[in-house]
Amino acid sequence: MNQENSPANCLRSDMEKAGIDVEKLAKISKIDKDMIRKLLNGISDIDLSIAAKLSNTLGRTPQEWLKIQEEWNKADSIRRRKIVEKLRKKGIKL
Repeated sequence: MNQENSPANCLRSDMEKAGIDVEKLAKISKIDKDMIRKLLNGISDIDLSIAAKLSNTLGRTPQEWLKIQEEWNKADSIRRRKIVEKLRKKGIKL
């Protein structure tokens, strides 16, 4: 799974391009600072509300932000399934 395509890295990259930090993004976008930190750490997903706010602040359409998140979630799900399959082949019960 390519970490460069993660929502966190896309957000971080867009913030760097815009020259804004967490504090400024929070103020401009009206997204809570803790939520921005969770997004940057991959702890929270980008939902429609956040996608709209990011779109207004950083560009990209809300649909682009949601697609980035959806593709990441699909790739993560596949990665996790492969791990579970390997563990089961080794006789490890989950």
